[in-house]
Amino acid sequence: MAHAESAAAAELLFADGRLVAVGDALAVLKGADGSRLAGVAAGGITCRDPVLRANQLLCAGSDGLTVVVVTDPARRRTLAPGVDVAYRPAVSRDGIVVASSKHMVYAFGLGDGQMRWSTCDCGEGLETAGAPSVAGPHAVILQGYGPGAVAMASEGEAKRVGTDLLTEWPAEPGAPLDDVSGISLIAQGDALYLSFEDGTVLSAYAP
Repeated sequence: MAHAESAAAAELLFADGRLVAVGDALAVLKGADGSRLAGVAAGGITCRDPVLRANQLLCAGSDGLTVVVVTDPARRRTLAPGVDVAYRPAVSRDGIVVASSKHMVYAFGLGDGQMRWSTCDCGEGLETAGAPSVAGPHAVILQGYGPGAVAMASEGEAKRVGTDLLTEWPAEPGAPLDDVSGISLIAQGDALYLSFEDGTVLSAYAP
């Protein structure tokens, strides 16, 4: 029997004048008056950690990223087939999608679906610990050793940059944090912000 994925919770997204409610169903509404534009009944779609870019909805899953055209939900395609996408993807202004499994990070063109780069599949890989972010020309990746960065312009194998973005990482030197599940990372402009469960907030300049 095939494993049936489910969304953790319904989410509400807005772009280009459209309000999109998505989870284990999909409803697309006109932002101005709430009239229904399109939809998918319960059980017809599973969308985990969604991201809405213009009329394209990205849904993370155990077999890649499903891209749904919200104005015509029957139009769907898959980026990163075979990849168990563990976190919410990030999308750059020029339409490059950064998606992460637990051990590798990938970048794809949203328009053409072509892979631009990926991190090395070396042993246990990166041991990623949270959703990637895009800060200017870099993808920022959260790991147990702290945040690191990859040049978005990489081709083939990702080019690592800015390996020591934080000088106050709350772990012993050279050792990862045992539990990073409660850390949130935000990249905004040229700054990075990380919050911890104990209320600590750290900031640093993006690479």
